[in-house]
Amino acid sequence: MTGFAEARAESGEHAVTVTIRAVNHRSLDIKVRVTNGAARLEAGIRRKIRQQVRRGSVQVNLEVSTDGRLTGSVDREAVEARLDAFRQVADLCGTDVPPDPNVLLSLPRIFQAERAEIPADTLAELVATCIDRAMPAFDRSRADEAAAMVADISEHADAIEAEVETVSGSVEEILALWRRGFESRLGELLGELDVDPDRLAREVAHQAARSDVTEELLRLRAHIDGVRRCLVDSPEIGKRIDFLAQEMNREANTLLSKTQSLGSQALPVTNAGLRIRSAIEKIREQAQNLQ
Repeated sequence: MTGFAEARAESGEHAVTVTIRAVNHRSLDIKVRVTNGAARLEAGIRRKIRQQVRRGSVQVNLEVSTDGRLTGSVDREAVEARLDAFRQVADLCGTDVPPDPNVLLSLPRIFQAERAEIPADTLAELVATCIDRAMPAFDRSRADEAAAMVADISEHADAIEAEVETVSGSVEEILALWRRGFESRLGELLGELDVDPDRLAREVAHQAARSDVTEELLRLRAHIDGVRRCLVDSPEIGKRIDFLAQEMNREANTLLSKTQSLGSQALPVTNAGLRIRSAIEKIREQAQNLQ
């Protein structure tokens, strides 16, 4: 699920801003970007995210700013080396011009200006505050998208159920048509041969049983009920629905395989089976993004 949140915390002249972004991902992948001084806090940030997020590619950005006093230092060795070089050049030129301190200060590495760093304890406290403030908004943004995904999965489950009922209502008629056609073709092939009618009937019944999809329809109904229960109260909704979708896909494939031998009479069932499989795939796509 996608999500976004940002929070800022301040303490005197110091401030921290934390931004949390997430996009869909089958597992949990956390990336944390921090300043050098905050690198030791990365493990704690990851731990806080894991406590509330189970799936998604999560990016956490940490920005630290401070208005603390600006301090500076002079690199004495660098200044002395520059002065020595200046004197050598002056001797070669035969001049006696004193060095200009302003020019020296403008040279690289001579003067380093630094702003006072944020104390480690203050930084840790501000980061923890930002995470605590950002996570509720982050969860709400993901929850809004999850609600839309749940509604979409529910619609696909309804569509599968409707197709299952269509197949259930027509399969007996299709099998009856197939039996009559099979008996007619078998009779034509056997011709005048003396065949035991009971054996012929058993063969027809055997072939019909191989095409019976009653169990597949029952299991599909059970899995649809399971999906609906997950949408209401499952703690691991994404993984659970993904598993049920795999099971439904297996039943849909078996249904298509069994009815393949029934010929043109089973075309409505075949089309329904293909629509069932398509809806199952859409459920899986959504489930893989749900926590």
